Amino acid sequence: MDRLKIRSPSQRALALSLCGVVALSAACSDDGAVVAPADAAIAADTPMTTDVPHATDVPHATDASGHGDAAAPSCAMGDTVYRPTGAHWDYMDPSEWAMASPAYAMCTGMNQTPVDLPAMTAAETTPLTFNHYGMQALRLLNNGHTLQVNVPTTYGGTDPSVSYNGTTYYLLQFHAHTTSEHTIAGTSYPMEFHFVHATNATATAQYLVVGVMFNIGAESPVLRTMLAQDPGEECIRERLSDQVELGSLLPANRSFYHYSPGSLTTPPCTEGLNWFVLSEALTVGAEQVAEFGRVVHGRNNRPVQPLSGRMVTRYTAP
Repeated sequence: MDRLKIRSPSQRALALSLCGVVALSAACSDDGAVVAPADAAIAADTPMTTDVPHATDVPHATDASGHGDAAAPSCAMGDTVYRPTGAHWDYMDPSEWAMASPAYAMCTGMNQTPVDLPAMTAAETTPLTFNHYGMQALRLLNNGHTLQVNVPTTYGGTDPSVSYNGTTYYLLQFHAHTTSEHTIAGTSYPMEFHFVHATNATATAQYLVVGVMFNIGAESPVLRTMLAQDPGEECIRERLSDQVELGSLLPANRSFYHYSPGSLTTPPCTEGLNWFVLSEALTVGAEQVAEFGRVVHGRNNRPVQPLSGRMVTRYTAP
């Protein structure tokens, strides 16, 4: 096992909060080192703090620690039990997240996500390129806040990735929110997917997240698969019976909004992430949105946060 030392407090905070996304068998030590397999065969196992239910969220029964169900979840044969870590939080009042634990203090930071993306923005000339977003055999996690699809990656070869400004970021997982977390010129959407990427599995990795909006219309085949194979709360389906076409979750027009730094949209709300939201929306069925809402006990979106002087730019695809 290699211990990948974190060289600064900010790197330590980011690595600790994203450790579960870094490697299937990774662990974070108390002194801020990430323990990862020497061969760096990476897969996204634990959500990178995903984004999820609002005032209609139903809190779960908790054990003596105040986190998680009092009884172990009942997962189907072949599925794996998922156990969340950290202090319990919910969507009853996201403004109180920072009070739930000292580890969540960043939730009141100055560079938080999501934000409202203004109609008038400065122009950007650097495109965002999606690579190898094809058919994939994936794992599905229901963490009680969202449905999340984990994508095994070795950080190279033909693994799904995005390239921006000379740097390649590899896809770790994607998950859904209803309603959308970002808004565009004050307008929210029925659903938003987030695609979480990282440059590598080390403590100094850079993270890039892409948001895709959904309007009501034709059903989403990928969401249909996710809902049909939902393993149940706090359970992981190790392999979906149907492969997922990742490219079907991207609009043909790759224009986008961009801002940085942003943050995780759930505790611990770690900052330092590069955020992109595609301008063109896809469609999802109204009943699919309703069914997803039932799975996550309501709405799972964090309210928009102040831009606090950050600049939003917009790239227009040719």
